[in-house]
Amino acid sequence: MQRALRQLQTQQKLSPNRPFHTNFTKKIEIKSQKIEKMTQNNQKTEQKWKKLGLKSIEELSLDRTLRCGQSFRWKKMAKEGEKNAEWGGVIGNTGYLLKQCEEDVLFRTFSQKNGENELEAEKRLRHYLHLDVELKSLWDSWCEADPRFKSSSVSYGGLRLLRQEPRECLFSFICSQNNNIGRITKMVDGMCSEWGEFVGEEGGLKFYTFPSLESLSKVEEEKLREMGFGYRARYIITAANQILEKGGDDWLKSLAQEKQTSKVRSELLSILGIGKKVADCISLFSLNKFDVVPVDTHVWQIAQEYMPKLRGKKLNDGLYEEIGNFFKEKFGEHCGWAHSVLFASDLSFFKKELLELDKAVKEEKVEEDQAIANGDGEKAKKVKAKRVRNETKVKEEIEGSVVEEAVESLLSPRALRKQKR
Repeated sequence: MQRALRQLQTQQKLSPNRPFHTNFTKKIEIKSQKIEKMTQNNQKTEQKWKKLGLKSIEELSLDRTLRCGQSFRWKKMAKEGEKNAEWGGVIGNTGYLLKQCEEDVLFRTFSQKNGENELEAEKRLRHYLHLDVELKSLWDSWCEADPRFKSSSVSYGGLRLLRQEPRECLFSFICSQNNNIGRITKMVDGMCSEWGEFVGEEGGLKFYTFPSLESLSKVEEEKLREMGFGYRARYIITAANQILEKGGDDWLKSLAQEKQTSKVRSELLSILGIGKKVADCISLFSLNKFDVVPVDTHVWQIAQEYMPKLRGKKLNDGLYEEIGNFFKEKFGEHCGWAHSVLFASDLSFFKKELLELDKAVKEEKVEEDQAIANGDGEKAKKVKAKRVRNETKVKEEIEGSVVEEAVESLLSPRALRKQKR
């Protein structure tokens, strides 16, 4: 504002001690109004939500997609009593907020450090969420190919494969070795807050970009060890330097264009800290290689259900390849995506949701009865519609025997033995 005053003073050829002319005062007021209007418009732009325009709500579930162990950067910003919580994350240099609604998913950006406009930001998000792939047609083909998939996955609809940035995905899965989702998330958050660039703050949470290869290559190993990375500390620093020698981010992105999956795996295995399972995770979640099936403890257990001959054996390279070939023959070229759904169905916190869903149905029945008793027909109708939807899901799960398995997975061995007696 002071700069604007000085400019107008010069134009009017006024001395600092000379009283302002009436016209000059009017110009200042007009200028002030314009600045205020621009500020208001900017605030409105920042707060504007846009629809992704999904064909069906079954095409994307944020809860299932963002916390199933393929990415560790998204934060759920749930307020007490709020069901449709916002998710916050960073893709590239842009911060995004996502929100699940009844018929669609909403999004907005809260920072664009690289100067992307809204159209570019939306394009990046759609690319990241693989929205160019219709999930329903894939799902139908998997259900037709495998009755077990159909029965065990009815409550995991909308789980999409993410197309992450290769650098972020690679270092995240180096951290995943002998680890759980909670600790991996803590490690990745630590790397970003320490060596990434600040993007913005939303809901009291700070968001950062993923560190550059140059930044990670110069990190002190002792610093990473102090942060809880353990033996992985050396892997991260060495891997960053190796990738820089190969061409940096451009080399990683070139692997996404390579059509031979075996060649991509071979290239990744040349990096310290990357074994077969980690290489396959990177290929599946960031390099467009949908025909790979990363085999870890969870998938090994799932594979034994499909292939009883594996029981009592120990996983080795030969069996690893055999499992991958089995799933590829059963589920086709997108077998890695189907595997991710089966993996999610094996995670305890997803199973726990099924029990919570059954509890919600009972609570909704009480709420519906109260609304009828109070003469509120409109509310009773809405609650009933919601209850019926949830009842259908629970019924489908019971038919698939998944609820029973979920209960067993949550009980201690002692409680389980007592229940079976």
